[in-house]
Amino acid sequence: LKEAQIRKQFRQAVKTQTRQFKLYQTQLMQAAPKEEHKEIAMQLKEKQKHRIALLTSQYEYQIESMVHEKTGKLESWQEEEARLLNERLAKELDQLKEYQAKQRTQLENTIDKERTALEERIALRRAMLEQRFTEERDDMQKQREARSRAIAERHAAEERQLADACGNSSHTTAL
Repeated sequence: LKEAQIRKQFRQAVKTQTRQFKLYQTQLMQAAPKEEHKEIAMQLKEKQKHRIALLTSQYEYQIESMVHEKTGKLESWQEEEARLLNERLAKELDQLKEYQAKQRTQLENTIDKERTALEERIALRRAMLEQRFTEERDDMQKQREARSRAIAERHAAEERQLADACGNSSHTTAL
């Protein structure tokens, strides 16, 4: 907006200078002889070009200064914004690290509890299996012993029968 105002002022200054130059040229031409008019016009045009070029450079410098100043202010504003953003990001990063540490601790506690529960279940299951194995072994031992007794009793009964049969037959032969 200010740049547009400066450019408008520049155009108005050029118009004013051109009008003044034409008046000055008219005054010089009236005072000078006709033979010198062409040379005076050329000299005045060169002076006018030089003055307009000088005026142009002054206004361009003014615009550049204004833009540079504005850019400098914008950069300091941006630096402030960047600083604030960095502070906010650092704070959020700290909060994130804190949250992650808390989550990690909770997860480790949960894992430890589950591990303990599993170890207890495994120990209980092992104890039950060992008890069952012991009971089955004892049952098998009892069955073996019962079979051995039954075999021994049958063997003893057969021996008695045999002895009786042999004893009866020797009694019958002796008779």
